[in-house]
Amino acid sequence: VIPAEEHAVKIASARDAIGNADFFLVARTDARATSAKNGLSEAIARANLYME
Repeated sequence: VIPAEEHAVKIASARDAIGNADFFLVARTDARATSAKNGLSEAIARANLYME
């Protein structure tokens, strides 16, 4: 799992490259699988960051 901020930049770059095309961008995170203690909250935080 790469740092959330780094992945958010990649997603934003892809979104900018798409422009206004009729295209659906899907971002996913496997953060939940990396930690039994904080996995779900980390995955939710990442998903929210990616939506920005």
